[in-house]
Amino acid sequence: MKTSIFFLFIFFCSFICFSQTSDAYSKTFFEISKDEDRLFHQLGHQIFIVSKIADVKFKYVQKSLRFLAAGLVVLLIVLLYYILISNI
Repeated sequence: MKTSIFFLFIFFCSFICFSQTSDAYSKTFFEISKDEDRLFHQLGHQIFIVSKIADVKFKYVQKSLRFLAAGLVVLLIVLLYYILISNI
């Protein structure tokens, strides 16, 4: 098993990228599950990383909502202009 702090055995690409068989993965997962300190260490890293990802996604959602609002304002202005021009 890798020792890097960026290798999160329980989550991320570990399910897909584990280089051995599914039995080896299950065995290693079971071993980590038995050691509470190791398990909480893994879960703590995952919570931290997932929180960072959620923060970035939320910033993009806020940005997209601002662009949506700006687009609706432009649409409203164009529609009002069209209505005013067509009535003249």
